[in-house]
Amino acid sequence: RGVGGPCGRRRGAAVTAIPFRFSPSAQDTFRDCPRKWWFDKVAKIPRDTDPTLVWGTTVHYVLENYLRDGTIVKPATYTDGRDTLVVTNDHLVRAAASHKHLPAPGTWDVELWVPDMQIIPGLEVKAKIDLYKASKVALGDHKSTKTIRTSGEWATTPASLSKNPQGLFYAGALQRAGILPAGRDVSFFHNQIQRVGAVLSRRIDTVFPADRILAAWDASV
Repeated sequence: RGVGGPCGRRRGAAVTAIPFRFSPSAQDTFRDCPRKWWFDKVAKIPRDTDPTLVWGTTVHYVLENYLRDGTIVKPATYTDGRDTLVVTNDHLVRAAASHKHLPAPGTWDVELWVPDMQIIPGLEVKAKIDLYKASKVALGDHKSTKTIRTSGEWATTPASLSKNPQGLFYAGALQRAGILPAGRDVSFFHNQIQRVGAVLSRRIDTVFPADRILAAWDASV
């Protein structure tokens, strides 16, 4: 029997293309739970705000201002696009702990929205890059996490990071947009920031091989 909704459709029902944007975060959601992805990205059913996502967005805002020109924002409420962000001393202290892992302010490009790329009808690919340096064929991504692990199964290593779907997606998007040279390996790093407990940060560097970037992009879209 036909099933409606995210798992299928009624037998004989017409198929209508629904325009939507596909991003690395949407890709992660789909891998985690296709039904959740459908409710969120296609049906667009409202849901409660996730405080961990809000915290991460806010610390990104603090770091983006610092990396552009060295600006240290003050604790206050800010509007950033569609988001209203409340910056606290905690955000500032934890972001500052990661400055030692980052390029000097003003030396890399910061917060780039890759131009929309429609790969198939009705599907636009959208990606926001935290920072990149075209002359170095390199990009970086800030990651807030509850616990920074340096060993064990859940620790991020250069080897595991080299297979990171989101980073590979970013690298492919920049190459397809002509911002990074196509067919080249891409240097990539995670700037990890611990959001609770001790004030900790960690940088992990890796390299995405050109063939892996291409294969990951093809698998994504």
